[in-house]
Amino acid sequence: SAYVKITEGCNNHCSFCAIPIIRGELRSRSVSKIIEEIKSLLTRGIFEINLIGQDLASYGKGKNESTEVLASFNSETSPLATLLSEISKLTGDFWIRLLYIHPDNFPQDILPVIANDKRILPYFDIPFQSGDDKIIKDMNRKGSAQKYIQLVEKIRSSQQNSFYNDVALRTTFLCGFPGETEENAKNTVEFLKNIQSDWSGCFAYSREDDTVAGEMKKQVSAKKSKSRCDVLTELQTQITQEKLKRHVGKIYKVLIEEIIPTEE
Repeated sequence: SAYVKITEGCNNHCSFCAIPIIRGELRSRSVSKIIEEIKSLLTRGIFEINLIGQDLASYGKGKNESTEVLASFNSETSPLATLLSEISKLTGDFWIRLLYIHPDNFPQDILPVIANDKRILPYFDIPFQSGDDKIIKDMNRKGSAQKYIQLVEKIRSSQQNSFYNDVALRTTFLCGFPGETEENAKNTVEFLKNIQSDWSGCFAYSREDDTVAGEMKKQVSAKKSKSRCDVLTELQTQITQEKLKRHVGKIYKVLIEEIIPTEE
């Protein structure tokens, strides 16, 4: 397994995040350079390629992309769909996994590309962060709980004819964002019940220097933030236990990353 970075930096400027400050505005690599790196990895026996970046959905959409990068794309499809289509032209047995796709920028034209190539895993890592409209807005995001639910429904329905016949959805939640009330937190709980993600990570908010949220009033206590995290984590555990049952009795190709010897 290997990681291939396709972007650096981020243009989203979520109010809680310091990545644009640390890594700068989004810059993308050209399709040809990414394909060249993937080919090199495959010749070395790498089986799983993980495409990474702060936001894969914004690939090719930086404010100051180079001429070389812009020449990689066409006007008919999103840059990410173009990249995946070019990867699909490669021969051989391998997996492609996409990591970190911002829900506000999700290019839906990648869905048929994924459905048509069993080597591109129907695995979607989408950091929703909250299921409450006020908190989503305060995070400087453009979406809403309902829009995110519709996105999940669209993803799942688009992959029904795929090789794996199901979708793996992972997300993250940020609890205790400044100004988050008990009602806001309950809305996120209801959101998780609705999307039924296969897994989610939950993190307590902590201030980042020079971010908008770091200067916001009504900071939530660490104790309360952790308590809200615990609620989501427990709910996700229950959801995961139920969703894993669909795999019972099925045969899958798997990538063994480590063999752990057991005592006889």
